[in-house]
Amino acid sequence: MSSENPRSFFMRRFVSARLIRRMFVRSSGQFRSSGRFSGYGAIRRLFSDSEPAAAGGFTIPGPVNTMQRSSAGLNRIGLIGLTCLVAFIGAGCGPDRASPAASTPGYVGREVCAGCHVEAALAWEGSDHDRAMEEAIPETVLGDFNDTVFRHCGVETRFFREEDGFFIHTQGADGTMQSWPVAYTFGYEPLQQYLIPLENGRLQAFTVAWDTQGERWFSLAEDECIDPPDWLHWTGDGMNWNYMCADCHSTNLQRNFNLTAGAYETSFSEIDVSCETCHGPGETHVENVQSGTYAPASSGLTATLSAPHQQVEACAPCHSRRRIIYPDHIAGNAFLDHYEPELIEEELYFADGQIRDEVYVYGSFLQSRMYAEGVMCADCHDPHTTRLKFEGNALCGQCHEVTVYDTFEHLRHPQESAGGQCVDCHMPERTYMVVDPRRDHSFKIPRPDLSVQTGAPNVCQGCHADRSAEWAAEQIEDWHGPERPFSFAAALAGGREGNPEAEPELIRLMEDPGAPDIVRATALTLLDRYPTVRASQIAIEALGDKAPLVRAAAVRRLGDQNRAETDRSAIPELEPLLTDSVGLVRMEAARVLTQIAPERYVRDHESETAAAWRNALEEYRDGQRALNDQAASHLNLAILHEHLGRSDSAAAAYRTAVRIDSTFVPAHLNLAMLLNRMRGAGGAEAGMLAAEAETSLRAAVRMQPDAAEVHYTLGLFLAETPDGLEEAATHLRQAAALDASNARMQYNAGLAHQQLGNAEQAERLLSNALRLAPDHADYLNALSIFHAQQEAWDAALEYTDRLLVQYPDNPDLLQRRAWIVGQGR
Repeated sequence: MSSENPRSFFMRRFVSARLIRRMFVRSSGQFRSSGRFSGYGAIRRLFSDSEPAAAGGFTIPGPVNTMQRSSAGLNRIGLIGLTCLVAFIGAGCGPDRASPAASTPGYVGREVCAGCHVEAALAWEGSDHDRAMEEAIPETVLGDFNDTVFRHCGVETRFFREEDGFFIHTQGADGTMQSWPVAYTFGYEPLQQYLIPLENGRLQAFTVAWDTQGERWFSLAEDECIDPPDWLHWTGDGMNWNYMCADCHSTNLQRNFNLTAGAYETSFSEIDVSCETCHGPGETHVENVQSGTYAPASSGLTATLSAPHQQVEACAPCHSRRRIIYPDHIAGNAFLDHYEPELIEEELYFADGQIRDEVYVYGSFLQSRMYAEGVMCADCHDPHTTRLKFEGNALCGQCHEVTVYDTFEHLRHPQESAGGQCVDCHMPERTYMVVDPRRDHSFKIPRPDLSVQTGAPNVCQGCHADRSAEWAAEQIEDWHGPERPFSFAAALAGGREGNPEAEPELIRLMEDPGAPDIVRATALTLLDRYPTVRASQIAIEALGDKAPLVRAAAVRRLGDQNRAETDRSAIPELEPLLTDSVGLVRMEAARVLTQIAPERYVRDHESETAAAWRNALEEYRDGQRALNDQAASHLNLAILHEHLGRSDSAAAAYRTAVRIDSTFVPAHLNLAMLLNRMRGAGGAEAGMLAAEAETSLRAAVRMQPDAAEVHYTLGLFLAETPDGLEEAATHLRQAAALDASNARMQYNAGLAHQQLGNAEQAERLLSNALRLAPDHADYLNALSIFHAQQEAWDAALEYTDRLLVQYPDNPDLLQRRAWIVGQGR
């Protein structure tokens, strides 16, 4: 498809203080991450060693000497469903070598398909899918490798050729300048990236790309300087092809990560996005045709692409922002059995649902009236050429009456001008990866009034940049009158801010059967910020919703740690979801029930409910194990072990996460907190556990010095150690400064300084806490005691009286009040 070519993508850092607080440090819940991410601004992700690829498959060999320049051809590779790239060097398997039919049972390769489907095969040749990934040979490399130099952030990168291939001389993981061979091209237009083989079967996406239209080298980081060992340096895990990109650029990708060896043996059937990526393995289909048993109703293919939503789901695995939840997806499998798409999150979409970050179409399209009416991807995009079926307004004229809509009266712009094309107003562009414009697929009508209300962009100001949103809104009103159709933008905008008046709007949106499912699920997720009885009731009722995205969102909401005890009442409503028809819902139900009531099932070996829990929980485990190359998957398994009371297994899983990615702060934090609890039980190993916990926390501080939660956790730990109070106070004060809106951080920092006798700082921090939570009993109590210690009797009496409003009959408070009054006379 012309506006979402398969190519590499980047992920931005995840570990902000807010996100750490929301996702990482709780031993309940799980680390959640999107499966696809984008231009230097996205995120990390999550997930038994795999069996080796069958003999004859294309695999990445063992350790690669990156300085070796063999004249042997380069093996082909596949991609794993996310966003990056990597390649392997092997002996002599060129594009026409070895039939892919021999590599993996079930897959026969496009040459076999082309034997009958000649027209489709010819149309596919040269398409974006065909060029998703190719061997780096003169016919495929578009960049200038004629000893060209590109300078960025003090690094001088040289692109050059030798007889045996293309090479890049640049900064390596150790900071020294080295030369590497280019194994593969990645993408074709409007940019092309290059994959470099490193040791242990890894392919890495180089972060200087070729602009095919501007004919220039450019850095995907733009003005940002990224040095090793940064996760986003081209040698880092963020640029690893095997996990981040491979499964959406090749057919039948098998990642094959050996956890013990820390090495990949990644394989694929075909290097690019070929027939069986979308239609499913062709072996049975071919056998049916050859035996004469073929019939349209039993074609032998796993994918049926004629029904609208089935076709959209066939494209969704690679054209969506999502995360993998269960392995081995093939065409025809239900999307939500294998993936969880991102909802309309603030980091990804504006409040009205317009694209903000790189989200790959699916989440936008789900919002649209087109999707609701059964429009399919192939109605506009030729699935084989990947080009649009028609140019200009003729594309929309397939369904929309040309005499009504392709007129000046509707367009309000001349057809040949900017604004005269349907897509100009209904599918605005945003540019990603510096040079790659993508169109919004939610097909919204221009609403500058929503820009005034929520700050979302509008297409009018995209051209009329010198005019205000208010001006644009008035112009729309002049043309179409004062009435505007309902939009969910105000409810989502208010919910994101936590505005009290937004709660009833979110509830009405959640209960609106005509609203898109992804919007309703988002509204339910935002209700998480409203700990009211009605919001909780809505979540319980939503467990029975017809939409699986809504059911899954309801399960997650009920699994929040802060409500784990109160929501045990929802267990009877949660348990039926253990056998839900949708994998996403089943696995979430198992995870959450393990979080809030594991004892209910662990010793029950007879009931059908316990059996369903075990089955669904094993599905969840399988999903995490399948991505055993990701630190976050081991973190999720560790959290599961903690819920099940298996502390030693949890600690081992956290350590594995740290071994895989030493920069993964969530694993350091959770490991430290677990070890601290384990040492509290005493025993001979208590000292060793404490030392390891401290080491993990200090590592987290080094890696994320600007993350409030990291300093906070280290400060709380040190406060419990002998002679650690002074350093603890420093870290707690730093946490309070980094997150000035967190009352608990202000409070604990204040207590530490109070104990050290730093009266001025203690009063300021404790007052900050109370300002953020004016009636909180802990903060009132702390200030009452503090001012009594300072012999500020009037202030001590004020805070004590405020406490007595909440606890009028508390004998300790009444005694304290009498003592303060006596001292103040």
